Amino acid sequence: MEHRYLMTRVSDMKLCLRVFLSFVSILVLLPLMGCEQSDYYDHVPASGKGSLVVDNNSGNNISVFVDGAKIMAISGGDYDVADLTPGSFRIVISSDNAYQSYSGYLDIIEKYLTILEVRPSSTNNFYSFDVITTYY
Repeated sequence: MEHRYLMTRVSDMKLCLRVFLSFVSILVLLPLMGCEQSDYYDHVPASGKGSLVVDNNSGNNISVFVDGAKIMAISGGDYDVADLTPGSFRIVISSDNAYQSYSGYLDIIEKYLTILEVRPSSTNNFYSFDVITTYY
């Protein structure tokens, strides 16, 4: 009787140890999985230029205009990169299949990425995008 109890107890301890080790391995590997930086962070602007990166997280296809000229057409969930001469530019982002748009000014800095992350409006305004600007 005591022998059976001891065997059950050892089996329970092995099971607990396996569960514990599985849990620890998940915790150790979790930071290595999941979200990775987008490929555009590896982009190096051409000599004497800065780069405009538009990351389209809006869910819509968009067109990007810089100083009135269309320079990008980006599908929802995708991004595009363009090397531009450093300076200040007027930018317009327009949805191809909805009435959403954004307009503003942006600076292109030599040797830097100017990243525009286009998102659906956080204020539930059907006619605009939220655009987050980051310099990297």
